[in-house]
Amino acid sequence: MNTNFVENRPVQELERGLSDDFGQLFYKHWKDANGAMPDEDSVIAKHIEKFVILNTIENTEDSPEILSVGADTLLAELIPQTADPRLSSARKEIEPGYRRFVRQSYVRASAGEARYDVIGSNYLLPGGIEWLKIERVLLPYTSPTGLRWIFCYSILREKKLSKNQPGQLVEKECSPLTIDPDQLWMAPFST
Repeated sequence: MNTNFVENRPVQELERGLSDDFGQLFYKHWKDANGAMPDEDSVIAKHIEKFVILNTIENTEDSPEILSVGADTLLAELIPQTADPRLSSARKEIEPGYRRFVRQSYVRASAGEARYDVIGSNYLLPGGIEWLKIERVLLPYTSPTGLRWIFCYSILREKKLSKNQPGQLVEKECSPLTIDPDQLWMAPFST
């Protein structure tokens, strides 16, 4: 049986090439911009479909609200309905226990800290319980007006069917999104 874990890695490992090429580029852009929100012409904006964008955390007992799920994200691959713009809350599609399990790095990113994690976890997917090993980079971008969002880039490193299968599914909660993702790029420039 695989154990569940969240391993916080030093973000300097991104500079040494321990992520994929895009993860390294993402971190370099953030560092060079000193965490300032990218403009519409930046490399980050051109690859927006690779990111899950989250609000900062309000409740330290749960992960933050998801504002946008890009079509090319790991989340959209594993739980496709999360990328549907008509969905009232992508966060509520993620198991509550898992959200609580991975929340600590969101707390730190909400405070302005870059985070680089490796997560190993059993997760109920449409094909059954899978053990997933995920690498994720969480970077907080701050607008000129002081608003902050967390950009998350994740890579699946390992996936295998778990021997432990559940007897029933967990009912999911529902709530509306708090921001129109189409307005995200305009938000930093509003007063």
